[in-house]
Amino acid sequence: MKTYKIFTMGKVDVAYNSSSGWRKQAQVLITAKTSNPTIFVHPPLLYDSAGSQFEAINCITNQLIDSDIVVLNREGLRDCIHAHIEIGIVNAINRATPKHIDVVAFGGGDIWDGWLDNSVLHFSDSIEDAADYITSNLIL
Repeated sequence: MKTYKIFTMGKVDVAYNSSSGWRKQAQVLITAKTSNPTIFVHPPLLYDSAGSQFEAINCITNQLIDSDIVVLNREGLRDCIHAHIEIGIVNAINRATPKHIDVVAFGGGDIWDGWLDNSVLHFSDSIEDAADYITSNLIL
């Protein structure tokens, strides 16, 4: 049985606790709806464990490249340069390599552009709908 690596992408507040609620909720919702093994990558936790910002960025990038699915929270993306870069990385991987990373976005968000449109497989209004889509269509 395949183990799915799921990367949570979105705005990171200065205090991890204020940006971790939706990440934990996504993990709970998805793991409750599948018997397949899953590994979740929450980038803010990687910042805490790295020795430097350079090491953290390398670790986060490597984890993203190794992921199967990205759960993207669109809230606050306007002020989130790292999420824009991460979306670009996913877009490049999907276009230039045999590997494919599926991106499922949720939330209304405050920014929209063609890069996001071309990088996201499915848009959901809520985190619950995103979890349903992931467990019904991607984790097989």
